[in-house]
Amino acid sequence: MKEIVTAVVVNFHGAEHTVQAARSILDDAEADTALTVVVVDNSASPLEEARLRDGLPAPVKLVVAPANLGFGKACNLAVQREPSDLVWLVNPDARILPGCLAALRQALATDSQLGAVAPLQYLDVGRRWLFSPAWLPTPIDEWVRRRVLRERRQRERFDRAVRAETVRLWRADAAGAPVRQRALSGSNLLLRRACIDPQQGLFDPAFFMYFEDSDLCMRLRRQRWRMAVVASAPALHLWHLGSYKDDLMAQAKAWIVAHPKAQ
Repeated sequence: MKEIVTAVVVNFHGAEHTVQAARSILDDAEADTALTVVVVDNSASPLEEARLRDGLPAPVKLVVAPANLGFGKACNLAVQREPSDLVWLVNPDARILPGCLAALRQALATDSQLGAVAPLQYLDVGRRWLFSPAWLPTPIDEWVRRRVLRERRQRERFDRAVRAETVRLWRADAAGAPVRQRALSGSNLLLRRACIDPQQGLFDPAFFMYFEDSDLCMRLRRQRWRMAVVASAPALHLWHLGSYKDDLMAQAKAWIVAHPKAQ
Protein backbone atom coordinates (compact mmCIF):
# COMPACT_ATOMS: atom_id res chain seq x y z
CA MET A 1 0.00 0.00 0.00
CA LYS A 2 1.28 3.47 -0.87
CA GLU A 3 2.28 5.74 2.00
CA ILE A 4 0.01 8.78 2.11
CA VAL A 5 1.59 12.22 2.54
CA THR A 6 -0.29 15.49 3.01
CA ALA A 7 1.77 18.59 2.22
CA VAL A 8 0.42 21.85 3.64
CA VAL A 9 1.28 25.36 2.44
CA VAL A 10 -0.30 28.41 4.09
CA ASN A 11 -0.70 31.48 1.88
CA PHE A 12 -1.10 35.09 2.99
CA HIS A 13 -0.94 37.55 0.09
CA GLY A 14 1.94 35.67 -1.48
CA ALA A 15 0.33 33.76 -4.34
CA GLU A 16 3.42 33.89 -6.56
CA HIS A 17 5.63 32.28 -3.91
CA THR A 18 2.95 29.80 -2.86
CA VAL A 19 2.44 28.58 -6.43
CA GLN A 20 6.19 28.03 -6.85
CA ALA A 21 6.38 26.16 -3.52
CA ALA A 22 3.46 23.91 -4.49
CA ARG A 23 5.00 23.16 -7.88
CA SER A 24 8.32 22.25 -6.30
CA ILE A 25 6.54 19.80 -3.96
CA LEU A 26 4.75 18.11 -6.85
CA ASP A 27 7.96 17.97 -8.88
CA ASP A 28 9.56 15.94 -6.08
CA ALA A 29 6.66 13.48 -5.79
CA GLU A 30 7.53 9.78 -5.77
CA ALA A 31 5.80 6.92 -7.54
CA ASP A 32 5.34 4.93 -4.31
CA THR A 33 3.74 7.85 -2.45
CA ALA A 34 0.17 9.14 -2.53
CA LEU A 35 0.91 12.86 -2.21
CA THR A 36 -1.78 15.48 -1.63
CA VAL A 37 -0.83 19.16 -1.64
CA VAL A 38 -3.19 21.49 0.25
CA VAL A 39 -2.91 25.27 0.11
CA VAL A 40 -4.82 27.19 2.79
CA ASP A 41 -5.38 30.81 1.80
CA ASN A 42 -5.52 33.16 4.78
CA SER A 43 -5.66 36.32 2.68
CA ALA A 44 -9.44 36.91 2.80
CA SER A 45 -9.07 38.48 -0.64
CA PRO A 46 -11.01 37.50 -3.78
CA LEU A 47 -8.12 38.76 -5.88
CA GLU A 48 -5.61 36.58 -4.07
CA GLU A 49 -7.92 33.60 -4.33
CA ALA A 50 -8.23 34.18 -8.09
CA ARG A 51 -4.43 34.31 -8.43
CA LEU A 52 -4.10 31.02 -6.61
CA ARG A 53 -6.80 29.29 -8.63
CA ASP A 54 -5.19 30.51 -11.82
CA GLY A 55 -1.62 29.55 -10.88
CA LEU A 56 -1.82 26.38 -8.80
CA PRO A 57 -1.44 23.06 -10.64
CA ALA A 58 -4.63 21.05 -10.98
CA PRO A 59 -3.78 18.38 -8.34
CA VAL A 60 -3.42 21.00 -5.58
CA LYS A 61 -6.39 21.43 -3.26
CA LEU A 62 -7.19 25.04 -2.35
CA VAL A 63 -8.92 25.79 0.96
CA VAL A 64 -10.04 29.40 1.34
CA ALA A 65 -10.22 30.43 5.00
CA PRO A 66 -13.00 32.88 5.95
CA ALA A 67 -10.41 35.16 7.60
CA ASN A 68 -6.74 35.19 8.52
CA LEU A 69 -6.63 32.22 10.89
CA GLY A 70 -2.92 32.46 11.54
CA PHE A 71 -0.37 29.83 10.57
CA GLY A 72 -1.16 27.21 13.20
CA LYS A 73 -4.93 27.16 12.78
CA ALA A 74 -4.60 27.11 9.01
CA CYS A 75 -2.33 24.06 9.20
CA ASN A 76 -4.73 22.39 11.63
CA LEU A 77 -7.58 22.96 9.18
CA ALA A 78 -5.72 21.21 6.36
CA VAL A 79 -4.53 18.33 8.56
CA GLN A 80 -8.05 17.68 9.84
CA ARG A 81 -9.43 17.51 6.31
CA GLU A 82 -6.82 15.19 4.83
CA PRO A 83 -6.10 11.83 6.51
CA SER A 84 -2.55 10.66 5.84
CA ASP A 85 0.40 8.72 7.26
CA LEU A 86 2.73 11.72 7.15
CA VAL A 87 2.20 15.48 7.33
CA TRP A 88 4.60 17.76 5.48
CA LEU A 89 4.62 21.44 6.42
CA VAL A 90 6.17 23.65 3.75
CA ASN A 91 6.50 27.43 3.85
CA PRO A 92 5.51 29.41 0.75
CA ASP A 93 9.08 30.74 0.61
CA ALA A 94 10.44 27.17 0.50
CA ARG A 95 11.50 25.37 -2.66
CA ILE A 96 11.79 21.59 -2.54
CA LEU A 97 14.85 20.26 -4.35
CA PRO A 98 15.04 16.84 -6.06
CA GLY A 99 15.24 13.89 -3.67
CA CYS A 100 14.10 15.81 -0.60
CA LEU A 101 10.92 13.88 0.19
CA ALA A 102 12.51 10.50 -0.52
CA ALA A 103 15.34 11.20 1.92
CA LEU A 104 12.99 12.46 4.63
CA ARG A 105 10.72 9.43 4.28
CA GLN A 106 13.67 7.07 4.34
CA ALA A 107 14.90 8.59 7.60
CA LEU A 108 11.52 8.01 9.26
CA ALA A 109 11.26 4.50 7.86
CA THR A 110 14.72 3.60 9.16
CA ASP A 111 14.30 4.91 12.71
CA SER A 112 10.98 4.26 14.43
CA GLN A 113 11.91 6.64 17.27
CA LEU A 114 12.07 9.61 14.92
CA GLY A 115 8.82 11.54 15.03
CA ALA A 116 9.77 14.45 12.80
CA VAL A 117 12.52 15.28 10.34
CA ALA A 118 13.54 18.35 8.39
CA PRO A 119 15.68 18.91 5.31
CA LEU A 120 18.99 20.74 5.25
CA GLN A 121 17.79 24.17 4.18
CA TYR A 122 19.80 26.61 2.09
CA LEU A 123 19.02 30.32 2.18
CA ASP A 124 20.03 30.98 -1.43
CA VAL A 125 19.74 29.27 -4.79
CA GLY A 126 23.53 29.03 -5.03
CA ARG A 127 23.53 26.87 -1.87
CA ARG A 128 26.22 28.94 -0.17
CA TRP A 129 24.30 29.89 2.98
CA LEU A 130 22.60 27.47 5.33
CA PHE A 131 19.66 27.85 7.71
CA SER A 132 20.71 27.72 11.36
CA PRO A 133 19.52 25.04 13.82
CA ALA A 134 16.25 25.66 15.62
CA TRP A 135 16.17 26.37 19.36
CA LEU A 136 13.62 26.12 22.16
CA PRO A 137 12.57 29.34 23.95
CA THR A 138 12.27 27.85 27.43
CA PRO A 139 12.49 29.82 30.69
CA ILE A 140 15.99 28.40 31.19
CA ASP A 141 17.03 29.60 27.75
CA GLU A 142 15.69 33.07 28.54
CA TRP A 143 17.65 33.15 31.82
CA VAL A 144 20.84 32.16 30.01
CA ARG A 145 20.36 34.80 27.33
CA ARG A 146 19.79 37.53 29.89
CA ARG A 147 22.91 36.46 31.74
CA VAL A 148 25.15 36.52 28.66
CA LEU A 149 24.10 40.11 28.05
CA ARG A 150 25.60 41.06 31.42
CA GLU A 151 28.66 38.80 31.64
CA ARG A 152 31.29 38.76 28.91
CA ARG A 153 32.77 35.39 29.91
CA GLN A 154 29.37 33.71 29.83
CA ARG A 155 28.63 35.35 26.48
CA GLU A 156 31.83 33.92 25.01
CA ARG A 157 30.96 30.44 26.30
CA PHE A 158 27.45 30.75 24.91
CA ASP A 159 28.72 31.92 21.51
CA ARG A 160 31.16 29.00 21.30
CA ALA A 161 28.40 26.51 22.11
CA VAL A 162 26.06 27.98 19.48
CA ARG A 163 28.78 27.97 16.85
CA ALA A 164 29.74 24.37 17.65
CA GLU A 165 26.14 23.15 17.29
CA THR A 166 25.70 25.09 14.05
CA VAL A 167 28.91 23.72 12.55
CA ARG A 168 27.96 20.18 13.62
CA LEU A 169 24.79 20.45 11.55
CA TRP A 170 26.32 22.24 8.58
CA ARG A 171 29.15 19.71 8.26
CA ALA A 172 26.84 16.72 8.36
CA ASP A 173 27.66 14.04 5.81
CA ALA A 174 24.82 13.60 3.33
CA ALA A 175 25.53 9.87 3.35
CA GLY A 176 25.48 9.67 7.12
CA ALA A 177 22.76 9.28 9.71
CA PRO A 178 20.24 12.07 10.39
CA VAL A 179 21.57 14.71 12.76
CA ARG A 180 19.63 14.71 16.04
CA GLN A 181 18.15 18.08 17.04
CA ARG A 182 16.44 19.50 20.11
CA ALA A 183 13.92 21.27 17.89
CA LEU A 184 13.00 21.76 14.24
CA SER A 185 11.67 24.71 12.29
CA GLY A 186 8.09 24.45 11.07
CA SER A 187 9.16 26.11 7.81
CA ASN A 188 9.84 22.66 6.34
CA LEU A 189 8.98 19.68 8.48
CA LEU A 190 7.80 16.11 7.86
CA LEU A 191 6.20 14.33 10.80
CA ARG A 192 4.29 11.17 11.50
CA ARG A 193 0.53 11.45 11.88
CA ALA A 194 0.99 9.27 14.99
CA CYS A 195 2.71 12.23 16.66
CA ILE A 196 -0.42 14.35 16.45
CA ASP A 197 -2.85 14.24 19.34
CA PRO A 198 -6.30 13.81 17.70
CA GLN A 199 -7.89 15.89 20.46
CA GLN A 200 -5.42 18.78 20.57
CA GLY A 201 -4.49 18.83 16.91
CA LEU A 202 -1.17 19.60 15.28
CA PHE A 203 -0.62 23.12 16.63
CA ASP A 204 -1.89 24.80 19.78
CA PRO A 205 -4.49 27.36 18.58
CA ALA A 206 -3.23 29.79 21.24
CA PHE A 207 -0.45 30.69 18.80
CA PHE A 208 -1.45 32.96 15.96
CA MET A 209 1.94 32.96 14.25
CA TYR A 210 5.51 32.10 15.28
CA PHE A 211 6.76 29.67 17.93
CA GLU A 212 3.89 27.26 17.37
CA ASP A 213 6.60 24.95 16.00
CA SER A 214 8.60 25.34 19.23
CA ASP A 215 5.54 24.33 21.22
CA LEU A 216 5.05 21.33 18.92
CA CYS A 217 8.68 20.27 19.41
CA MET A 218 8.29 20.51 23.17
CA ARG A 219 5.29 18.20 23.01
CA LEU A 220 7.18 15.74 20.82
CA ARG A 221 10.05 15.70 23.30
CA ARG A 222 7.66 15.10 26.17
CA GLN A 223 6.26 12.10 24.28
CA ARG A 224 9.82 10.81 23.78
CA TRP A 225 9.83 11.31 20.02
CA ARG A 226 13.16 12.23 18.49
CA MET A 227 13.79 14.88 15.84
CA ALA A 228 16.53 15.22 13.25
CA VAL A 229 17.76 17.08 10.20
CA VAL A 230 18.44 14.90 7.16
CA ALA A 231 21.52 16.23 5.34
CA SER A 232 20.70 14.23 2.20
CA ALA A 233 17.34 16.03 1.90
CA PRO A 234 17.95 19.41 0.21
CA ALA A 235 15.60 22.38 0.19
CA LEU A 236 15.69 26.15 -0.16
CA HIS A 237 14.30 28.57 2.41
CA LEU A 238 14.21 31.99 0.75
CA TRP A 239 13.72 33.64 4.12
CA HIS A 240 13.66 37.36 4.74
CA LEU A 241 13.11 39.41 7.88
CA GLY A 242 10.55 42.18 7.86
CA SER A 243 9.97 44.63 10.70
CA TYR A 244 6.27 43.76 10.69
CA LYS A 245 7.21 40.35 12.11
CA ASP A 246 8.81 41.72 15.28
CA ASP A 247 5.66 42.22 17.36
CA LEU A 248 4.16 38.86 16.38
CA MET A 249 7.39 37.05 17.24
CA ALA A 250 7.76 38.86 20.57
CA GLN A 251 4.17 38.09 21.61
CA ALA A 252 4.44 34.41 20.71
CA LYS A 253 7.81 34.03 22.40
CA ALA A 254 6.54 35.67 25.60
CA TRP A 255 3.55 33.33 25.68
CA ILE A 256 5.56 30.14 25.24
CA VAL A 257 8.13 31.16 27.87
CA ALA A 258 5.32 31.91 30.32
CA HIS A 259 3.56 28.60 29.57
CA PRO A 260 6.27 25.94 29.19
CA LYS A 261 4.92 22.46 28.50
CA ALA A 262 8.24 20.60 28.57
CA GLN A 263 11.81 21.15 29.71
